[in-house]
Amino acid sequence: MNFLSCFIAPPVSHLPPWHRRVKACHAQNPLPPLESPSVGPGQSKSLILKHQRLRVSNRLQTAEDMLKRAKLGHCIFKKLHPFPNALAVSSNAYGSRVSFVHNSANSSHEAKSETEWERLLKPFDLEELRRSFNKITPFQLNKLLQLPLDVHTLMDLFQWAGSQKGYRHTFDVYYNLIDKFGSVKEFKVIDTLLLQMKAEGIGISPTVFTFARVMKALCTVNEVDSACSLLRDMTKHGCVPNSIVYQTLIHALSMASRVNDALKLLEEMFLMGCTPDVNTFNDVIIGLCRVDRIQEATKLVDRMLVRGFAPDDITYGVLLGGLCRMGQLDEARLLLKKVPNPNAVLFNTLINGYVSNGRFEEAKVLFDESVACGGFKPDIYSYNILIHGLCKKGLLSSARRVADEILLKDCKPNVVTYTILIDGFCKKGRIGEARDIIHEMSSKGLCLNTVGYNCLISALCRDGQVDEALELFGNMPDKGCKPDIFTFNSLIHGLTKTDKMDEALQMYRDMFLDGVIANTVTYNTLIHAFLRKRGTHEAFKLVNDMLFRGCHLDEFTYTGLIKALCKDGEVEKALGLFEEMFSKGMNANNLSCNILISSLCRVGKIQTALEFLREMHHNWSVQDAESAGSI
Repeated sequence: MNFLSCFIAPPVSHLPPWHRRVKACHAQNPLPPLESPSVGPGQSKSLILKHQRLRVSNRLQTAEDMLKRAKLGHCIFKKLHPFPNALAVSSNAYGSRVSFVHNSANSSHEAKSETEWERLLKPFDLEELRRSFNKITPFQLNKLLQLPLDVHTLMDLFQWAGSQKGYRHTFDVYYNLIDKFGSVKEFKVIDTLLLQMKAEGIGISPTVFTFARVMKALCTVNEVDSACSLLRDMTKHGCVPNSIVYQTLIHALSMASRVNDALKLLEEMFLMGCTPDVNTFNDVIIGLCRVDRIQEATKLVDRMLVRGFAPDDITYGVLLGGLCRMGQLDEARLLLKKVPNPNAVLFNTLINGYVSNGRFEEAKVLFDESVACGGFKPDIYSYNILIHGLCKKGLLSSARRVADEILLKDCKPNVVTYTILIDGFCKKGRIGEARDIIHEMSSKGLCLNTVGYNCLISALCRDGQVDEALELFGNMPDKGCKPDIFTFNSLIHGLTKTDKMDEALQMYRDMFLDGVIANTVTYNTLIHAFLRKRGTHEAFKLVNDMLFRGCHLDEFTYTGLIKALCKDGEVEKALGLFEEMFSKGMNANNLSCNILISSLCRVGKIQTALEFLREMHHNWSVQDAESAGSI
């Protein structure tokens, strides 16, 4: 072979079957030639060249798709090769359905009458599959179930095979189906399959391996109780659980926050002579920290050390995070000192713990000491934590200075760095400086994200600059940012503050069109805006919409409605709303009680007001001088 032969296409006979098939398809159905568009007045040659490049790109993409489909068909053919009856397999344009063509002498003439494209793109046909197999075996069905078919087709295959005379599904068939349906979260179908298994008496082969397989499948679909019951059944079949079985169940129980059950299984694991690994301990420690049982997690780490297991970075990271969340920062500091060669993630966890608990000075001391002794090389996350802490304390100039120093420390500020600064300046009303930061971001090739837009829009709305906020909102899609609930709530609040109720309602409708669901804050903003304008009718229409969409009223909503009804003289309705609020477990506040008592007295219902005050004092422990003074 000479050098030039590397650049010459091989003859068709040397091409793989799927490649020859695509070439034949192209010969029979060639792609349309490129055409140049006619040039109209004012059209330039560059427009024509752009059009031609687009056509070339589309043509190459079409050819690439053809090759991908043919390759998939070839792969599926290899998977089905062990079948007694040979099958030719191909996929359609979407790669999710499969076509089966029986290669018998009877069907060869019919196959020739079809074009290559028709065979390549032919969808899955259950009737054709039935003709291809006189009788399907569980082995063959298992092979079919492993193909990339949609769940409805899988179920059709399963039911068709089960309807054959003398056929009986095996455990492996059920296992493969449960695994497939579990991956797409079809839990109801899995429940049906499990019941069908029980009805048909399909048991599990009495080996530890098969028990472990089905337990893992059950845990994957959140059937942890069923998996645990199988553990008790193992001894009936003469099987002794091994480490893998226990590890699978402990992991599932810990992730489901069933830590007590996980701890019991860990003890049982020790008694059975099975050795856990570090991941097993980590699963239980994560579960304990998740429910704030930090002391027990710490004791479990000590047990790890006694049994000769070395905790890893995950162990220490989870424990440090739990201690910081509980405010036990001194204990967290002591733990970090015990860690051999702690990494940046562990330092960042503790520094963030100090900042989150308002102990910024200690966070800065830890940062400086750790850098000075060479045990810690800060990364961009470390600097972002410090900048966030400075912004929380209102030390914006210091935060800006740290951001400028990052470049001298072999680090680059990222979008999060600038977003923290923008948020800090916006909360202080220093919008001009926030805009300067945005310009600096742009000069470094960084774009504002949704959080950054929200900070700026919220600040502008608070400052009454709603038009500027709306302009920013309009620019978001062009910058690849999707508005979220915080964006819409800020704009609705800004519009209601400036008495633009029609625009606020239109923004409320637009948010649903954008796929954003209104929350209690959204409704409360609109409801209270209408109540301030004595629009009680419009407010209650929004309340109905709120309830219809499954959003619950809170104390703020009830208090506003009670006050509005009392102003309108609808005291009985207001009293009914108060009782409804109390029946839902909400605390009665002095404001709503005082409003009701004053309104009852104003309409001459002194006795009702006295009874209400007595009941309020007895049941709700709410009473003040103003309530008594009203009567």
